[in-house]
Amino acid sequence: MRHKVWLALICVALTVTYLAVTTSSVLSRHEPPAPSQVSSKQVSAEVRAALDSHLMGYLVKDIALRHWRLFAQEVKCTGVEATDTYYSATYEVHRVHALNCSSAAEWPVVKGRMAYMKDHGSSLTDVQRALLQREVDMWIEDITSYIRDPQDCYDFLKVVGLTGPGGTIDPATLRVYGQGPEGDYIALPLSQIPSSQEVERVAYASMDELLASAAVGKMNDIGIMSLYNRLAARDYANRWTSNPTTYKCNGSNPGCIQDDTKYNNAVYEHHCCNDCANFVSQALRSGGIPEDTVWKPASDTWEIVPYLVGYMTTMDVLRTGTLGTCVAGYPVQTSSTHIVLMVYNDGVTEKYSAHTSDRLQANWYHPPGATYYTVTTN
Repeated sequence: MRHKVWLALICVALTVTYLAVTTSSVLSRHEPPAPSQVSSKQVSAEVRAALDSHLMGYLVKDIALRHWRLFAQEVKCTGVEATDTYYSATYEVHRVHALNCSSAAEWPVVKGRMAYMKDHGSSLTDVQRALLQREVDMWIEDITSYIRDPQDCYDFLKVVGLTGPGGTIDPATLRVYGQGPEGDYIALPLSQIPSSQEVERVAYASMDELLASAAVGKMNDIGIMSLYNRLAARDYANRWTSNPTTYKCNGSNPGCIQDDTKYNNAVYEHHCCNDCANFVSQALRSGGIPEDTVWKPASDTWEIVPYLVGYMTTMDVLRTGTLGTCVAGYPVQTSSTHIVLMVYNDGVTEKYSAHTSDRLQANWYHPPGATYYTVTTN
């Protein structure tokens, strides 16, 4: 991002931060109203102010829980809805941040892994120790960059509250939801953000998971997987997508948002409203996974989610993991028909990039049923 743009964003951040109003509302996991309930009922300035204020208070707390140093914040309301029973407003939020930590060794995902090495180092074989040390080094590399370099994060949020007496809004019912990778809105209680202690515990346990996965994994038939550059895959995914809001697909995938002008059209063909696996395959290829006679552009294993995942797991290129092991450059399957690429994971916050619906560095809201993968490096 250019210097002048940074200055503009910082000015926006300062303005928005000072306008933020904290709230004591307790969030819960109830579902937002269906769009079919929307009417032409007008929203008063008082109601709109309550919706905006609740969001700003939520964001202030969210930033603190994620341990961010905030450089810039831009909040844009994209729509307001009203019925006889509820009010809601949708927002696009762009934040620029870094981790508020002095060094990677102090961050929970690294502390937990280093504690495991200290506790179990003497009982590990040389091969196991090298494998786990490589894991620690990988996280140190990522967290160091997250502390040092400003990071973009995009949120697509909705604030919903029930109608109160006289057409007002009941502040006790205000809730925040985030749009997930499938387009549905997921409840976002602040309690979903893990504590430092929980992150450290998960990191510690993930070292056992890594050893177990390596023990049962077969030798990789491709042979050069140790050269997989996950950060190149991440950078590819972040370069060739965007966060569009105006172009929506028709036909078999209504409501899917896509802007194919941001795609790598000079190299790859794309598919209207159905390009997610094609995009992830491109990113994996950019990271160094070589094409073969089965996995190649325009093939089913390249372009169709179950065939892509099935082939890659059969070839032991991908192995099932957990959110705690799915670092930048690794895929996540959100359903039988959708797949995205993880582009950021610090143990507290995760982000993904995707096609159809197109998303760039979007906040990961932990959709239920997601399957996380690691790329093997045996």
